[in-house]
Amino acid sequence: MILGAVLERFISESPLNVMSRASIEHVLSASALDALFARVAERVYTRELLFSTVVELMGAVVCGKAHHVQSAYQQMADRIPASLKSVYEKLQNIEAAVSAELVRHVADRCHDAFFAIRRHGTTTLDPAGEWTPEVRTDTGWVSERPVWVCVGGEPVPRVRCVRVRLDHPTGDGDAEIEILADVPEDEAVAAVVAVLYRGRWPSKARSTS
Repeated sequence: MILGAVLERFISESPLNVMSRASIEHVLSASALDALFARVAERVYTRELLFSTVVELMGAVVCGKAHHVQSAYQQMADRIPASLKSVYEKLQNIEAAVSAELVRHVADRCHDAFFAIRRHGTTTLDPAGEWTPEVRTDTGWVSERPVWVCVGGEPVPRVRCVRVRLDHPTGDGDAEIEILADVPEDEAVAAVVAVLYRGRWPSKARSTS
């Protein structure tokens, strides 16, 4: 994943960053970046060094994972099939149109991206409404309510908290899970959010079947 090592460092420090991970993965997918480059670039050829690899390398520098390009190159050397000289040449010859399109690409995808992640014990919530009536699904009973996610004691983003009371506990023995999502209700009701997320919680019943 693009910027995977950088994200892991921040994810471990704040539950708010965990909620953003899916959106960032969507925005910076390698295939989308390479397709962007192929579509816009006129003079620079991909050859062995992919545009997505260059973005990941520079991301490590910008986010402080590496002090400079050479340091980032050394960290990623096993995944960069090109010399350091080739990397510098690639950076120097990236056209302004490509950079501009990259900015537009990130802005457009951030606008369209949503997340749905499981709530963990370290995530503090401030209820902003009552639980809705429960709805039956094929895995259990589902309800939801709006909540504020608290960071440093302060409510920051308002999201949906979808609660699932499972017919069969998860592999860890949890009989109930909560999913935090920012998907608009008119695009996915609570039961749909639960179904979309269900593949991430292996139940004891499924693991023994």
